Amino acid sequence: MPNYIRNRNSGATYFFTINLHDRQSNLLITQVNELRQAYQKVQQKMPFTTDAIVILPDHIHALWTLPDNDTDYLYILARCLNVTVRSINVNIN
Repeated sequence: MPNYIRNRNSGATYFFTINLHDRQSNLLITQVNELRQAYQKVQQKMPFTTDAIVILPDHIHALWTLPDNDTDYLYILARCLNVTVRSINVNIN
């Protein structure tokens, strides 16, 4: 396993690419409303700025800027993924 060096600066801007395991899936665009709602829910509780976001069928690109007092982008990312997955699972099942 690689030993990644993670940059943690308050108020920094970060670029993310998040892929679905199934790269043939179109889940992100068929469930885009659930994705938006989950994303907004997390953003209300954890203020960060979405500078840009691109939602494609099987992956997302995002550019975030954190507040000046926040360095924990990994927690925000994990929370976004968790809320989104729960929202999509409820809608599918």
